Amino acid sequence: MEKKQKTVAPYSKLSLIYDEVMAHVDYELWAKYAEKILNRHGARPQSYLDVSCGTGSFLLSLYKKGKIYFGCDYSLPMLLFAKKKSYDKAIHFFRADMSSFVVKQEMDVIFCLYDSINYLSNFGLWKKFFHSVYSALRPNGLFVFDVCTELNSVIYFDNVVDQGRGSGYSYVRESFFDRNKRVHHNKFFIDLIDEPLIYVEDHQQTIFRVSEVVALIEDSPFTLLGVYDGFSFMPGSEESLRVHFVLRKPEND
Repeated sequence: MEKKQKTVAPYSKLSLIYDEVMAHVDYELWAKYAEKILNRHGARPQSYLDVSCGTGSFLLSLYKKGKIYFGCDYSLPMLLFAKKKSYDKAIHFFRADMSSFVVKQEMDVIFCLYDSINYLSNFGLWKKFFHSVYSALRPNGLFVFDVCTELNSVIYFDNVVDQGRGSGYSYVRESFFDRNKRVHHNKFFIDLIDEPLIYVEDHQQTIFRVSEVVALIEDSPFTLLGVYDGFSFMPGSEESLRVHFVLRKPEND
């Protein structure tokens, strides 16, 4: 009998297979680049927060004993996997909406990586997120985030279908880019062998121009330190596939 489909919230079922679906991601590379950014801008952080931390893979790659690490995510299932993976590490995870999170102690550096910020669909939400980050940072602290560009969506993810399978599951992912709304869709059809339904998750990311993001930052209380082409220190632009932004909270705030 053919399984019926059921639409569910993003990451509610994908979380069960997320690490296998994302096995191609080199989190060690991400962590090394993050360290290079911190070194380039003279940061020697003792406390870190990763916003939209997912299952915690980036924090685990970044982890060093003796420092303080926090990770937050809106998806409780993703956080449960993060806690399981880091059971022997001093990493503290908590659930929060990225646009309105609060921390009990100020952080030296805050990351929001792997184009997580693109899940915020308008600059009103971005401004709320920036406010939360600003409040959570120590004076002189750094905020590092990245975005995917329209070029990336058009070249690699427009009208693309891929699939995979593993122990007890299979999935199909349909990717397409709505140029008019500038919304990138990753639609997952997840078949968990022991369950009677196929679960459908529609992940939507809004793609903003680099110039728009720069203008938003310049209108914020942050100081913009760098706009980098992904994993390099070359200038980021609309011709980049991924752009990293480095911001600083003023020391005299």
